[in-house]
Amino acid sequence: MGEIIGSIIGFPVKIMAGRFLGPIEYGKFALIMSITQFFIIPMVFGLSSGAQRYIPATEDHDRQKTIVGFISLFFLITTLISTIFFIATKPLSLKIFGISEAIFWWALLFSIATAAFYVFDAIVRSLKNFKLVYHGIVLNSFVTVTIFAVLLFWIDDKSFTSITLANVIAFASSILLYLGFLTHKAKFCLKIREIDAKKVTHYSVLGIAGAVTGFLIGNTDRIFLNQILSLYWVGVYSVYINAANVFVGRFFQLFLNVYFPNISGEPNKKKIFNKLGKLFKVSMLPIFFFSVFSIWFIIWLFGKEFPVRLDLILLFSLNNCLYVFYQLYMWLLNSQGVRGMNQTLKILYFNTALNLVLFYVLISWIGIIGAIMATVTINLIFSVYFYCQVRRFIKNGLFIEKVE
Repeated sequence: MGEIIGSIIGFPVKIMAGRFLGPIEYGKFALIMSITQFFIIPMVFGLSSGAQRYIPATEDHDRQKTIVGFISLFFLITTLISTIFFIATKPLSLKIFGISEAIFWWALLFSIATAAFYVFDAIVRSLKNFKLVYHGIVLNSFVTVTIFAVLLFWIDDKSFTSITLANVIAFASSILLYLGFLTHKAKFCLKIREIDAKKVTHYSVLGIAGAVTGFLIGNTDRIFLNQILSLYWVGVYSVYINAANVFVGRFFQLFLNVYFPNISGEPNKKKIFNKLGKLFKVSMLPIFFFSVFSIWFIIWLFGKEFPVRLDLILLFSLNNCLYVFYQLYMWLLNSQGVRGMNQTLKILYFNTALNLVLFYVLISWIGIIGAIMATVTINLIFSVYFYCQVRRFIKNGLFIEKVE
């Protein structure tokens, strides 16, 4: 419910950003978000996945305290080291991403705020305090709308900095809310148990490799669009991504955020597998047609500067269906633990290399349409692979891992 209400409150921000900033400035903000997904990898260090894997696995409050304490301390250290490293290697980032110094500094600030939000949001979700998660999401959206409106209409800042700063302040507000709960109400402290630290670290390290490949698969499209075409097309493409994700992505994410922590402790994975098959059969066509309509409508809302293209709308709608399918089976596989994560990493490594080739070749050849065609191809491969792996795990009785 929090994600839905948060999306309703935050939806005007995306529309205002597109209509008032235009494709180029919106493209700069999109680049910042893409670069952020790279910068946060060593900051988060896979800790959000570790939290959602091991905190729900025990009902012992003292043990939960040790896991939360370790994750919080480790996150502080990784963020500090990562920030120093990125500042020291700034010229390299400017060259690789093809960005200005201004975009670099804003991306670094945005990354720190995003990383902290991801980690503490994952901790609160893992403790199953969904009421607090709800308040955090609503607060985040409300602050984003308010700050962006002030910067846009009162300060008259019609550049990428206005939307970036609004998001940073919004993340900070939610982080303070979560920290207030963890330190005062839940009374968590920095007490560390060695065996838990080792388990979380091991699982989190596996998550890092997945995060790197996830960045390359999910963000190289905008980076190549910037380098091969222009910021204008980065902005247009990003608006289509937002349009595709506003409704279907948000509703599905609501389900996914509850789905993974709960299936981690469910021993009967075959029952879950059968239910997923039935669920997808009845939802595939509604997802596709609803995506077609919602994408067209949202692109129209963004204004005349963003072209409405049927080929892009149909491909993004198909991609929504594939995304929902592979995510369901991927997280079912990951819920097994280390063995499941290893299987996920195998396909991620292969698809990362294929992803780089497809994006570069197809964008160079047919422009923006090549970016979404590459994404559809990758997600189709994911769908087939994860479905087959889950079936293999169930058949061979591999969904067993004792959590100490």
